[in-house]
Amino acid sequence: MGKPYVPTLFWTANAWGSWINLSRDSPRAIAEMGKVELIMQRVIELDETYYYGGSHLFFASFYGGRSKMFGGDPEKAKNHFDRFVELSEGKFLMGNVLFAKYYAIQMQDRELYKNLLVKVLDTPGDVLAEQRLVNEIAKIKASKLLKDIEDYF
Repeated sequence: MGKPYVPTLFWTANAWGSWINLSRDSPRAIAEMGKVELIMQRVIELDETYYYGGSHLFFASFYGGRSKMFGGDPEKAKNHFDRFVELSEGKFLMGNVLFAKYYAIQMQDRELYKNLLVKVLDTPGDVLAEQRLVNEIAKIKASKLLKDIEDYF
C-alpha cells in the first residue's frame, strides 16, 4: 500500500492496537500485535508526519510501556517520543501524558514524569485549535496522573 493509504493504515493500526491494549488478557489478541507494528512501521516509511507524527507516538508508547523482558526498549521509546514532539511542535499534549505514563514510570524518572505533566497543565488547550478536545482531555489525564504520583514512585 502506498502513500494514498496512509490515513487508512494509521487509523486501522491505531484502532487495532487500542483493541489489543484493552484485551491484554487474550493471547489471541496479543498475538496480533506484530501485524499492528508492521502497519505502523509502514506509516512511518510512507509519511511519518501524518496526524502530527502519531505513528511515532504509537511506537514511543509501544516500546516505553513494556519491560525489556517483554520487548520494551527505553532508548527506542525516547527516540520516537523526541521525533513525535518535533513533528507535532509539542502542541499535541496527549503525547506528554503518554510519555509520562509509559516511559517515565517504566524508567522510574519522577522528575521527568512531573515535568511532562506540569507542561501539559501549563500549556493552553487551544495551542492546537483543531485538537482542542484531545488537548483538554490530556489536561484532565495529566492532572489525575500528577495527583497519583506517589502511587508510581
